[in-house]
Amino acid sequence: MADLKEEQSGQERVRWHVQVPAGSAAALKRRLLGLTFVERRLREAQKWGVDHVTFLLPDDVDAAALPEPTKPGHCAPSSTTPADAAPDAEGATVYEVPLFAMLESKAPFEVALPLQPDAPFEPAVSWYRQQVVELSNAGWVAMHINKPISFALSTRLARSFVTPNQWSYLNLVIGVLSGVFVAREEWWAVALGAFLFQVASVFDGVDGEIAKFRLEYSRFGAWLDTSVDNGSLLLFLIGVGVHLFRFSTLPPTLLLGLSVTAGVCIVLYLSLQMHFCMTKLNSISLAVWTKLFVAKLPRTDLAVRFVLRMRQALQKDFFSFFFMLIGLTGRLELLLFIGTTALIIALGCVLYLNTRYGSQAHAA
Repeated sequence: MADLKEEQSGQERVRWHVQVPAGSAAALKRRLLGLTFVERRLREAQKWGVDHVTFLLPDDVDAAALPEPTKPGHCAPSSTTPADAAPDAEGATVYEVPLFAMLESKAPFEVALPLQPDAPFEPAVSWYRQQVVELSNAGWVAMHINKPISFALSTRLARSFVTPNQWSYLNLVIGVLSGVFVAREEWWAVALGAFLFQVASVFDGVDGEIAKFRLEYSRFGAWLDTSVDNGSLLLFLIGVGVHLFRFSTLPPTLLLGLSVTAGVCIVLYLSLQMHFCMTKLNSISLAVWTKLFVAKLPRTDLAVRFVLRMRQALQKDFFSFFFMLIGLTGRLELLLFIGTTALIIALGCVLYLNTRYGSQAHAA
């Protein structure tokens, strides 16, 4: 969305004429997921590279009825008459956009869902649910467990003062607690630590969803989300290692060898993937690796087919749920064996695919 102007021409100027329907003076103050529709259009314009926004007001709506936008940037509301909505004399592309509607995140800003100003906004929330949950191409665990919970939370939090970054910090605290509890000897502590790790996985989607609802994207926020996500994983695995070294009956040399191997694989995997996604895919999110890179590779390659078939197991929502189930049994030795094996396989696939097909990677 942010690169829309580059996709169109790189230099093209785009303007919006936003149509405000008659009789909507009171509806201008209503909020959908924390934003009025005036604020929503202005933030969309900023994110999508729109040069200027003009609000076309009917006779019964005064310009003073427009709520003050929180982040107007270079898009300032102004009143004009419909007759002024002619093609721009300066050569800018002008799009007629309704105020009360959900727009597609692509040119030419197609209306995905028109809304009545005085009608309930539940259809718009359902539209967001379809975008976030049903069209996310997520695995079974995310689709049926994580996403429904995170969506229910984020739709409520979007109406509150909570920011996406604040939620990320809260999730980091939960990740720290998961590692602390799983490092203890008692079964209830191990089970609680494993459960908190699953909670952190569910909560990981909330900050991104709030950012989508309120259009509060930022590069720092994406970096923080990725760092907290991976940091929670590392803290949990460190807690598992501490528990095993203190209370396991396995030989210390075996534990040390498996732990060192797992730790090296994690560091290499995260470092390689972060570098690859930033330099090749222009993203700091590791989630784009499969979608923007592996999915475009030839299916004749066995490694490509293997990664695509196992991509659900490679997602954090799947293995966090799997880790929780093992943690509830108290048999963390199984987690160490299975986790180390999976990490070795994942690192091998990353090294092979990134090395062989890295030149074919392109940013979205």
